[in-house]
Amino acid sequence: MQFFDRLFQHRSVVRTLCLLPLILYLLFFQAISLNVNYVAYDDTHVLQIIEQWQKSANWHEKLDWLTVGFPEHRIVFTRSVVLISYGLTGHVNLKSLMMISNGLWIGQLGILFLIFQKIPSSSPSRSLPFAYFIPVCWILLCVHSFENIFWGTSSLGNFGLLFFVMMAGYFYATPSTLPRLFLALLFSLFATFTYGNGLVTFLIGGFLLVLMQRKKMAGITAGAFAATMLLYSLTRAHASPSGLDLTNPSSYGHALTCFLAFIGSSVNVDVYAPSNLAVWGSVAWGAVLLGGVLWLLLKALDLKNFGLKIRHFEVKVKMNEVQFFTLFLLLFICLTALGVVYKRAEGDGLIGMFKGRYRMYPTWLLVVGYLLLIHWLRDSKKWLLPSTIGLSVVFNLLILYYAVAPAVNNRRAAVVQEFNSMYNDDLLGLKMFDLTGEDFRQIQRLYQPNLFFETTPETAMPKEPFLLDSVYFKGDILTIDYHKDFIRPTRDFDDGAYIMLQSAKHTYMAAGTQRPLPLKTFIRRGWYWDKGFTASMHRASVAPGTYEILVLIRNNGQNKLFDTRRKITF
Repeated sequence: MQFFDRLFQHRSVVRTLCLLPLILYLLFFQAISLNVNYVAYDDTHVLQIIEQWQKSANWHEKLDWLTVGFPEHRIVFTRSVVLISYGLTGHVNLKSLMMISNGLWIGQLGILFLIFQKIPSSSPSRSLPFAYFIPVCWILLCVHSFENIFWGTSSLGNFGLLFFVMMAGYFYATPSTLPRLFLALLFSLFATFTYGNGLVTFLIGGFLLVLMQRKKMAGITAGAFAATMLLYSLTRAHASPSGLDLTNPSSYGHALTCFLAFIGSSVNVDVYAPSNLAVWGSVAWGAVLLGGVLWLLLKALDLKNFGLKIRHFEVKVKMNEVQFFTLFLLLFICLTALGVVYKRAEGDGLIGMFKGRYRMYPTWLLVVGYLLLIHWLRDSKKWLLPSTIGLSVVFNLLILYYAVAPAVNNRRAAVVQEFNSMYNDDLLGLKMFDLTGEDFRQIQRLYQPNLFFETTPETAMPKEPFLLDSVYFKGDILTIDYHKDFIRPTRDFDDGAYIMLQSAKHTYMAAGTQRPLPLKTFIRRGWYWDKGFTASMHRASVAPGTYEILVLIRNNGQNKLFDTRRKITF
């Protein structure tokens, strides 16, 4: 332990360990991010605000389009950033929007550092060493929620919400003056009109002020909440999906399991292919983590005459600013989890709790737990600092290892979605979002994607066929497998295999997805990608007909089209 004590006394070592996760995060972002419509057609749908804004006859119509629900959320912040971006440049670069949203996520470190500075050392003569902030950096800057990192418009809502919530929580936890309270209320308002669950920050903040016995401030917060609710109710919203059946007693056990899986999903590192052990491990970890956080918070309660008659029983809250801040975040995480469970548990089941737009919340809970742990033990235990740094680094790197492959596969799927939407006006995905092919191409001109199949010519088709291992339907899913050769990206992550289905009237593309090799192979040999690829396409997404199956291999920035000498009928 003396070695670690001396090591972490060097400022250069501490600063390097704080900066390293940021460097990894930025490299991950730069390597995989792309100016394309990502995940379904959410980006396309949000970008419609530009045309709606331009065609509005007056400010009343403009504000109506700005605040209309998506479907039940008021994404005013997202639409405002889109409009400002278009107003400044004449177009919208989705990668630039990603940079703004990721900047907001990274910016949380500044708020957490302000809270960290309020944690006292075990020695009154000095403050807690800066080295204890290292695990916060490694935990927060993990890429567990990689979908949000690369999700142009929706990441503004998801990451923007959490930044505004954390800002509100900071000022609610430290409301020494009315101006600080007004800042808290302002960030609560921003959070509310960024995403729907931001509204609960008024209630949580008011609860904290009651615990602090600041009755006047609590009253002001209640008034601000009522005014915001009134403003919220004046905006249009689409119908919210039906929720959990609370009349069925068996729903409560399922709901509890989903709730714990939601808040404990930080242990589920392979999010797209979780084993049963990982799924139920998330449930167990959620229970342990929540129990530990509650225990650390309850230590701040002073129970007098416990067990005597109720009229003699007293509870005194002896929380400081750090504990109030962590309580604020904990309540927000739990209320959000309850909302997700109510809306999604019945339809999506336990697996639905691991979606990308939810995985920021268990990361927050890890940060909350760590802040409370060092607030309790401070620097009195020599083993605490090296242990938490080691665990947080391993956690971050493990998440990174398992995130690269699905993030790259999602990037390729986004490129494929652009292709299919551009060249198939009757595509099912467009119909589901009430779009025509011309609608899509018109919106696409706003963000002007740089697509490899438009900018890179194909070489002549080789005479030799590309021999696939299997082509088969499994239910309504066409699956194509190839297991022979390694297909490694060399120039950028557009490099890879793509399946082309070609008929007289239609041409569809499907991305070849790749799996990472086992972790031990990567450590031993430095190889990441497994052999071959798998591509799939739903029967409903393809117009009826007989299609030739071609394979486009993109390698080192060059496209090469192969004939497989196979056909498939839909």
